[in-house]
Amino acid sequence: LKQKVMEEWELDKKPPQGVVRAWTDGSEREGVDGRKYAGYGVWFREGHCLNVSEKLLGLVQTNNRAEMTAVLYVLKMIPKWVVLQICTDSQLVVDTVLYWMEGWKRRGWKTKSGKPVENVDLWMEIQEALEERTGE
Repeated sequence: LKQKVMEEWELDKKPPQGVVRAWTDGSEREGVDGRKYAGYGVWFREGHCLNVSEKLLGLVQTNNRAEMTAVLYVLKMIPKWVVLQICTDSQLVVDTVLYWMEGWKRRGWKTKSGKPVENVDLWMEIQEALEERTGE
């Protein structure tokens, strides 16, 4: 599947002229103290000044929050007029942005079943950042 995606989106080649490609990832693991610790990374290209690898801030330390924070970092750091291609391995991020987010927003940030959306603070920030980019 990875090879198919790489070929279909030509991710093994340079991005098209004027497009900034960013690779994002999040991670979580349990420390020796039994607590969860998470972090995220963003990579643009070798030696790029915005490449980052950071600890996740806040009390809630999960892989999903780290993945979302990495995407949010890209959306905030790259000027709004620059076309982005964000590459993530987070199916949750992809599905939320493509399929679920608008419905959640319409329903007051509730799922179809009426439950509150988890990590709503970050989803709202991502949604706002995307709206600022697209003007929608």
